[in-house]
Amino acid sequence: MRCLSPREFTLTARELHVVHAALTAVAPMFLTNRGFSEEGFYNRTGFFRENFDAMASNIVSAVSEATTP
Repeated sequence: MRCLSPREFTLTARELHVVHAALTAVAPMFLTNRGFSEEGFYNRTGFFRENFDAMASNIVSAVSEATTP
């Protein structure tokens, strides 16, 4: 049995899909007629959009790596 550190956790494929969908769905909420509001995004989420994009990309990469024969 492997003990997980406090920062490690296991997610199912369905849970990963939900997290990925949430990460990619947030940004369009901050589109205005003047374009994307980086300040609004940061004020509401506490993170920069690049952090959300990087996490979504890393999820895709990790799943691809884990499922490649």
